[in-house]
Amino acid sequence: MIILLFTLLIILGFILTDAIPMFLNKEWKQFWVYVVMMLGILILVFFKQIMNVTLPSPANPMKEAIIAIFGKQ
Repeated sequence: MIILLFTLLIILGFILTDAIPMFLNKEWKQFWVYVVMMLGILILVFFKQIMNVTLPSPANPMKEAIIAIFGKQ
């Protein structure tokens, strides 16, 4: 619950310092990308903290992608 609270405080700080000026300057593309990323973070924190969902580790897919790109040495 504490992590959710800290995440909300940090996102509120980002909104006050970044999102509101983007909205006022009518930088719509950056604004909506920003909003989608913040909502994604909130959804992940909500699932992890409130619903106790175990999120998969990205380590194996990243390892496979690197091997596919650079080859096995």
